[in-house]
Amino acid sequence: MTTSTVPLRVIIYGRVSKAEKGKRAKSVDDQLAELRTWALDQGWTVVGERRDDGVSVSSYGGLKVRDGWEQVKVDIASGEVDAVLVWETSRASRDWMVSGEFANELIRHRVRLGIDERLLDLTRAEDKKAYFDGVTNAQYEADKISARTKRGLKTSRAAGRPHGTVAFGYRRIIDPETGKTVGRGEDPVTAPIFRAIVADLLNRRPAEAIARELNERGIRTAAGNTWTGGNVSRMVKRPVYVGKRVHAGVALDVETTWPALISLADHQALVEMYGSDARDHWRTSKVVNSLGTGVFHCGAQGCDGTVRIVTPPKTRRDRTKRYQCRRCYKGWLPQPAVDELIDDLMIARLSRPDVAEILAADAEADADVQAAKDEVARLKLYVDELRESAHRGDLSVADYASMAKRANADIERLAKAARPRHLPPALADLVEPGVDIRTAWPALPIADRRVIVDSLISVELEPRGRGGHEFGPDDVTVAWKTTA
Repeated sequence: MTTSTVPLRVIIYGRVSKAEKGKRAKSVDDQLAELRTWALDQGWTVVGERRDDGVSVSSYGGLKVRDGWEQVKVDIASGEVDAVLVWETSRASRDWMVSGEFANELIRHRVRLGIDERLLDLTRAEDKKAYFDGVTNAQYEADKISARTKRGLKTSRAAGRPHGTVAFGYRRIIDPETGKTVGRGEDPVTAPIFRAIVADLLNRRPAEAIARELNERGIRTAAGNTWTGGNVSRMVKRPVYVGKRVHAGVALDVETTWPALISLADHQALVEMYGSDARDHWRTSKVVNSLGTGVFHCGAQGCDGTVRIVTPPKTRRDRTKRYQCRRCYKGWLPQPAVDELIDDLMIARLSRPDVAEILAADAEADADVQAAKDEVARLKLYVDELRESAHRGDLSVADYASMAKRANADIERLAKAARPRHLPPALADLVEPGVDIRTAWPALPIADRRVIVDSLISVELEPRGRGGHEFGPDDVTVAWKTTA
């Protein structure tokens, strides 16, 4: 049935996906205008207009919630409309399940469907067939588009061409004749800023302090947002900065077309330094005001958690803040006493007359671990290559598992030797000749003291109950990371 001479109350609906915007697809305004004209020609009354801009209905788009479409379903159930008009079948849905549910709602409430200037009554077999033929054709077109897109992306990956948004530090390279993007290169403004961020992080400057400075200078992220310590540390771990293309979370072993901004060794050091996204949160001066939060470790057997500050309840007579493990909740050592012990220990060790020479020797020793870092980086890329071979079917799953297990064992063995040992700038200032450590150390910002402590020593707090023995030095185990 193509037309109706009976006055109808109709809802008109238009939609365009984000991917279709700016292309030759008909805009939502144009869709609604055509539907409005059709309704006027038929003498129908438009009782509502619903729209969704930039929302995909394809299963490849994740079947996102459509506010306009949800309102259409409310309109159908209200009993106050006789028909829903859409410009073409794909504007409603390409998904079989969604289309089936929609058809059932129309039939249940005896609401007709207008598509391509045809008014369908889905209680009629021939109209129902016409509707689902349209759904099939729309899904077929979506499948073809998806297949073409995947082939194009596969070719792009093999050629090492970039994909996705432009990372901070890079810029698009535009062909002056066609105006199309042909690649990516270093951005003369943001690339030096990125390298400065990397240098600061390797020197143990808190990511939160770096983010605060970037915001104060009016520098924004690649997406135009303000910086946080978290997005600073996450950014520098991205493989794109060592010239690696990533697919499905795996760095591909292909020769890419854009330059690396940092070395493999520095990237590996940053990945190890910020292996956990939560770690940097607890290193920042913005959220902590103690030496040990997120830095000191629990000494309970089998637990490798870090500690936090807890305040005893008001019902307790002694409400001194205490360190407690975040993982096993043991500890309960008094925070002021522990911090005072560590402060005294750092002052004593850094007051030694030969400390500058010893720390300099440790800095030189960093060069000795370079081979271990490079080997770890090589092995990780090797594991990525094995995974890609398994995905392509060139390597059996069993062989991949066996070879990757051996490589990962070597990575774990070399990881300790490859750990970064960069000493923070604040420490270099402390050991300058003539500096009185006893007055200089307490005057340092808590962020600098935390970074220095974390770079020089490992601290474990022995667990005890809430009503345990009096605190003593034996409750704290300290291991020096340097020979100082």
